Amino acid sequence: MKTIIGLIAFMTAVSSVKAQLIPVARSANTIWADALWIDDNGYLWIPTGQLNRLAAFENGKGKVTFPVVIYKLKINAKPLRN
Repeated sequence: MKTIIGLIAFMTAVSSVKAQLIPVARSANTIWADALWIDDNGYLWIPTGQLNRLAAFENGKGKVTFPVVIYKLKINAKPLRN
């Protein structure tokens, strides 16, 4: 069984591989975590852009709370290369 690291609110369907989803972060501040990546030093980067709070999605009134945060977690993984 492979282990897939993900956020608790970030559920991904995996059809061809038996996998286990493990929460690595849980916070009310992880609003619209998107574009996660792993760097060559084994860190998982998680930007929380709050795109759902932009004015376009909130009847013309932006509700983004600043500063927007990028989380960095040491997970000792390596990025996949194509």
